Amino acid sequence: MNLVDPSGLNLEGICIRYHYSNGAGVGFWGEWTCYGGGGGGDYTAGGGGGGSQAHAQNSSQQSSPQKQKKSKCKQNKDGSDIPDIKAKLGEAGVTGEISNIRRALPNSPEGILFDITNRETFVGIVKSSKKFTHDVPVDHLKQVGGNARNTDGFRSYTDKDGLGMDSTGFTRSLQIAVGPSNRTTGIATGYADLDCSNPDQDLVSAIKHLFGH
Repeated sequence: MNLVDPSGLNLEGICIRYHYSNGAGVGFWGEWTCYGGGGGGDYTAGGGGGGSQAHAQNSSQQSSPQKQKKSKCKQNKDGSDIPDIKAKLGEAGVTGEISNIRRALPNSPEGILFDITNRETFVGIVKSSKKFTHDVPVDHLKQVGGNARNTDGFRSYTDKDGLGMDSTGFTRSLQIAVGPSNRTTGIATGYADLDCSNPDQDLVSAIKHLFGH
């Protein structure tokens, strides 16, 4: 109320800064930039005194800028990851082969289970992608009803070679486990979740995954 600049042309005595954000809650404040401090044009502060009053007020803000805490990558175990898991399965190109998506409770609260109509097609799509490593998902054999001989596992990379950022602002690793086809129905059970690291990617990622990161 006490800063007057009818023409809008005078930037003296003004300090500004910008907030940068990726749209997913991750961002930071840029540096303060101040313009001048003397009067000019038709700018007045508090009815007089040029621009020194406004500059002093904003300079005090410059000395104590707000700090925004950097968020950490994590797995959510309340079901809130499900939209991201579905989205990443879509980016992997396999959603046309799956149905009956449901939470993988009680054994794995952070993941989902789904039916795979054509196991051979599903596995072929993921195997042909350069965004995944291929292993045996020993920690999810029970969920998909398989063993180390008849189960396939895939993990996407967590860097520029992966599937990209999800709503958390991180490029998390999509883990997929594919169980054997049912002899009667031909349908296989699949499992998927999102991890912060891919232990098959490199030694550092293996250590991070070991300690739950």
